[in-house]
Amino acid sequence: MDIFDRLETYRRRVVVLSAAAALVFAAGILLPAIFGEKAGAGFVPLFLIGILPSLLLLGLIGGIAFFVHRYKVGFRTGLARAVWSEYCEGLVYAPERGFPKERLAAAGMILMGNTYRSQGYLSGRHGPLFLETASVSIKNILLNQKTTASVTFFDGLWVIITLDRPFSCDMLIREKGFAAAQSLSDTGRTPLAPVRVEDEEFLGYFRVSASDGEKAAALLTPTLREAILSVNRTLMGDLMFGFFGRELHVALHGWEEPLEPFVLGRFCREEIRDALLTPIRVVAGLVEALEEEPALFLPPEKSS
Repeated sequence: MDIFDRLETYRRRVVVLSAAAALVFAAGILLPAIFGEKAGAGFVPLFLIGILPSLLLLGLIGGIAFFVHRYKVGFRTGLARAVWSEYCEGLVYAPERGFPKERLAAAGMILMGNTYRSQGYLSGRHGPLFLETASVSIKNILLNQKTTASVTFFDGLWVIITLDRPFSCDMLIREKGFAAAQSLSDTGRTPLAPVRVEDEEFLGYFRVSASDGEKAAALLTPTLREAILSVNRTLMGDLMFGFFGRELHVALHGWEEPLEPFVLGRFCREEIRDALLTPIRVVAGLVEALEEEPALFLPPEKSS
């Protein structure tokens, strides 16, 4: 029995127990009204008409609560692990853990917020690629004596793919909405400078900065630009692509995990599976496009 079958079993049990609880509740109201005077006094009539329905109702409510809890836990924790295990080998899932703040800062960014939270860590190997992902929230919370102000710099999905060779230069490609909304500053081993790209459609969506402007402009070939635009058309939210060392960082601001279906309603397995895997599949497809651009990477003699 896979995770979807278990969730469907929990859901059906909740439906059955809820229907039984409704019947017992109705019986607890109707029986005293109909048979109360006829039953007369005594413990047995009182127990059958008043106490027994109440005990049955409490037991049914307890069963409903138990299976609703199992359903929620299974959806939030077991589902992501099960779906990812179909796509990756050597899966590691730590729902309470995420990326350490330093891991993202090392990729070339200063986290401007004073509140950082990351959870739902998943990692695994898909072919030659080592994939890691976690949800990340970066906020700046200001407190004074009267009010509390909060500014969200980033809230969404962060994906890191480790490659077998380093990029030839550090480069950051940010969607304009991402840059304006999140105020992330460039940093790194070499300061990043703005790069002008002769592509009006691309510049309509993205701004580029790199450690070597001339090299980055040459590396942003029509094939690579089209691959990035394709990711932008597929995924909802503001995007950032970071090329740092051997790591490709893809941050998707505004991405939300699939909503937990109402426990009394049916859910579509394929829709949930696609919603969980689409960001990873799209990013993996981007890496395939990168592999077709050998100039993006340092030659083997310089990679060691």
